[in-house]
Amino acid sequence: MAQDSYKICPTCNFFCHINEDKNYCPFCGQKLITHCPRCGAPITFPYSKFCEKCGTRLRVTDQPLEKVQHKKD
Repeated sequence: MAQDSYKICPTCNFFCHINEDKNYCPFCGQKLITHCPRCGAPITFPYSKFCEKCGTRLRVTDQPLEKVQHKKD
């Protein structure tokens, strides 16, 4: 069974499903990422701060992830 993948903003806590037609964060303007910049693993958990495969930090913010939540359409 394939896991869902997500686009996340590395600067703030925005995320959306990979199929949504967004390339940039609507809150801060940062380019959304879909894969780990180090190992290329897909982002399969929208609240990830670190890559599940290699441990690379994916978000530069220390804001609590509960502040911005977006539901999958």
